[in-house]
Amino acid sequence: MKFFRKKEGDSNAKVKAKADFEKCATLDDSHLSTVFRTRIALRSRTHLDKAFLLGAKIELKYQADAKKALKAGKPLPERQTQDGYQVLKTSNGAIISYVNPELVQKISDLGGKYQKADLNVAQVFQEADDIAKQLQVLLKADSQIQLLGLLRNEDPAEDTPDVPDDT
Repeated sequence: MKFFRKKEGDSNAKVKAKADFEKCATLDDSHLSTVFRTRIALRSRTHLDKAFLLGAKIELKYQADAKKALKAGKPLPERQTQDGYQVLKTSNGAIISYVNPELVQKISDLGGKYQKADLNVAQVFQEADDIAKQLQVLLKADSQIQLLGLLRNEDPAEDTPDVPDDT
């Protein structure tokens, strides 16, 4: 019986995650709405960063599976896709996050292109910035969203120390 309750809980968490994401577009400009949008934007940024990394892993697996299929004379496998849900670990435990599946697939495909070296780092950042702008519009967020922070921190051209914000 626990199995069914767990599934139901996951389903409820997915419904709530999607509702929270979609709620951002309907909120007013009050302080509480801004705080809520900011929380969802941060969650979404983490979600899309993970989707980028998973996209790179999916591409690695696809390339290995395709190589095996070609050697065996079998048809090429289908590429794995990601849906709009992701489990995120927080200080309060795991939560389910939702982001528009089109954006998730775009960033996942970008991770695959980066893995294959189809794009250089500057091109990856440009496409990621375009995806971030689309996310910002969907959430009606006031502040800029920057994706791929970990990769940006690895870029030697951007090797400046982070200065803490005293506000």
